[in-house]
Amino acid sequence: MKITLSRILFFVFSFAFLANPAIAFDDESGSSASGQTMYTMTNLWYEKPKKILPLFHKGNMIPVGTKVKIDDTSSKVIEFTREDGMSFRIYSQKYYKMTGDEMAKLLFSKNNPTAKGGKFHSFTQMERDQIKLGKLKKGMSRDAAIMAYGYPPTHKNPDVNADTWEVWEHRWNRFIITFKDNKISNIQD
Repeated sequence: MKITLSRILFFVFSFAFLANPAIAFDDESGSSASGQTMYTMTNLWYEKPKKILPLFHKGNMIPVGTKVKIDDTSSKVIEFTREDGMSFRIYSQKYYKMTGDEMAKLLFSKNNPTAKGGKFHSFTQMERDQIKLGKLKKGMSRDAAIMAYGYPPTHKNPDVNADTWEVWEHRWNRFIITFKDNKISNIQD
């Protein structure tokens, strides 16, 4: 049986999420997200609503806690509609090696994380401020960094619990985030 490197990386990345229940999807049924009303669990950026690549952080931001309806989670994309009727399409396959449904379970939740008692309120004031801005800052926890900036792309970061992440601001600007004791200790441009 031939197993490709991308499949191995997917399983390693998936295991990392399952091993850390603090960042796992809160739907225990394992069912598809299609047709459900949900909330964004991370900030998402778009320059073109019909082609969101979640590793880029340029353009307009859809903030954490935005109410959406998941329209479809095909093998390569997630299609969703915001409450104002604007439709979006996230491409998950190229940089994350996940199906649309697998990625939807990371990016969306049935529970609003910004509602009273939601995960957003478990962070420090500095972390909440950075999440609202969609920015990373030294001292932020790994979970706050994910909520603020999204998940690091698996093609460069197969383990979300690694001490370093390579992330993108946009197509031409990458940087390295270093964690120590599960908090950002350095951001190197």
